[in-house]
Amino acid sequence: MFPNNFGQQLLDALLHVLISIGRVLVLPLNLWVKSATNLVAQKKSEALDLQKIQSPWPYFSWVKRWILDFGFDAVTFLSYPLGALYWISLWFDSSIYNSYAFGYAFLGLILSLIFIYFFPLIISFMHDCLIFILLPINKLIDWLKKPAQYIEVKKNE
Repeated sequence: MFPNNFGQQLLDALLHVLISIGRVLVLPLNLWVKSATNLVAQKKSEALDLQKIQSPWPYFSWVKRWILDFGFDAVTFLSYPLGALYWISLWFDSSIYNSYAFGYAFLGLILSLIFIYFFPLIISFMHDCLIFILLPINKLIDWLKKPAQYIEVKKNE
């Protein structure tokens, strides 16, 4: 009924599940590190310098880079330092020293810490949704840049 190496397969399956769950739990931290890497690459390439943009629409390209490339990465990167400051201020402002409200204050602190940790995931989701929404506009611009002889138009036959 069971294969000879069923115990090993169970162990491999359990290990795979645990590693996959661990990767999901580490995903916000990886997104935060990726945003820091992106910001450094933007600084090195001077992507936000309007003089260096070689596009037919330099202002629109700059706005796109500033909002989509820099803005989301900056918010993601600043989420942990600013979140830590916010959490510390919550710690001091909460009524944690009052024994009656200790449970509620402690629960609020833990929930805010969880939210701060997963905030880069929320920002990345918003970024990807915005990119997905803007994709048809990008395709239209690419189509409009084609010379007339390469535009695919079907003739009525």
